[in-house]
This record gives sequence, structure tokens and C-alpha cells, in this order.
Amino acid sequence: METFQDWVHDARIDFEEKLSRALKPEEIDFLKWMEEQFVHTQIHK
Repeated sequence: METFQDWVHDARIDFEEKLSRALKPEEIDFLKWMEEQFVHTQIHK
């Protein structure tokens, strides 16, 4: 069974592939930062 973090990782890669053509690099960096914050809070609950 796929873990939630695996799902987030796969979804992020798919999301990045779709949006990389439309997003500015700083927007992609922001999304990566948001994911890191989210994963960090999940680990420490």
C-alpha cells in the first residue's frame, strides 16, 4: 500500500511536470518549500 508521503511525492512530480511550463522558477521553489513545511509538520505530530 502506498504511503501518504509516497503519494505526495508522486503527486508533486506530476504536478511539477504539468506546471513547470507555466510557472516561474521562484513559484516552483515556493511550492517545494510549502511541501517541505507540510511534510515536516506531519513527521513531528
